[in-house]
Amino acid sequence: MTQKVDRRVRKTKAALRAGLIKLMQTKSIREITVRELVEEVDINRSTFYLHYTDIYDMLNKIEQELIDQLIDVTLMHKKEYYNDKVQVYLEEVFTILLENVDICYLLIGPNGDLNFINNMKNLIKENITQTTVELLQGTQSVEEIEFAVAFYMGGCVGILEKWLMGGAKETPKELSTLCYKLLRNGLVSYIPEF
Repeated sequence: MTQKVDRRVRKTKAALRAGLIKLMQTKSIREITVRELVEEVDINRSTFYLHYTDIYDMLNKIEQELIDQLIDVTLMHKKEYYNDKVQVYLEEVFTILLENVDICYLLIGPNGDLNFINNMKNLIKENITQTTVELLQGTQSVEEIEFAVAFYMGGCVGILEKWLMGGAKETPKELSTLCYKLLRNGLVSYIPEF
């Protein structure tokens, strides 16, 4: 019985997500009402409120699920950001984003949510800065490391935005290879043993 309920909950949440994505294609999140969303997906308002307090709560939970997936893969690859295994990490990140391409596209698009990009930047910054400081201890100042991390973070987010706005045609493997080349070539002069 529990499995049947779980399946119904997943199906309901998937329908709500699809409805929200459809509405966000033409409206900002501020313009979407619960009533409009439940009418779009043909469910009761009370069903919506079983899972979310409002539209913002729903969007925040969708974003948080995606960020949690990215955190998991980031933590799994800790200490690999500055060696050739970074390509595997990047490919996994782009795979997660491709699996969620519909919501990612909307979150960074004209009707999107700046919090999503800021959350991604913070995730990258928190994890990569710490690892970089440990790797370069004594060879570069903390300020120089933070500037380098900001530079690469901006580049990776820029590549993500271009990829999504271009219809996500390139595979995660192609993107990870491109990012790796750009990161590696930029780091050669900065980290002698890279």
